[in-house]
Amino acid sequence: MSAEPAAVNLWSDPAWAQRYLGERDGIPHRVEGMTVLMEVVPRRPRRVLDLGTGDGYTLGLLRGAVPTVEGDAPSPDEGAGFARLRTAGCVRERRAKRARPEEWVGVDFSAEMLDRARARFADDPDVRVV
Repeated sequence: MSAEPAAVNLWSDPAWAQRYLGERDGIPHRVEGMTVLMEVVPRRPRRVLDLGTGDGYTLGLLRGAVPTVEGDAPSPDEGAGFARLRTAGCVRERRAKRARPEEWVGVDFSAEMLDRARARFADDPDVRVV
């Protein structure tokens, strides 16, 4: 009888999380996947729950695409990946004056990623990272 391999959670290792962050923009078809996400998310979601939020990149992207009551522009500080998504046409401009969702929540179990997500949304009281 052979022993079953032990389950390994590499995300608990900060180096693994940092490696992923350095490589994520090079993941094949990432832009296409984000484009589909932006197409299927309702224009006026009531709640946004990002499971496996990582550093909050996708939650931030959605937060920038959903209109605020003031109708301000998306944040320009999302980096090269955000610019590629905008160029691909998957980031909606915020024009209409509609309320944002009642809840924005990012969930992850990597301490490294949670620290980064909390830092990203430190000045945004509407986002909870758990």
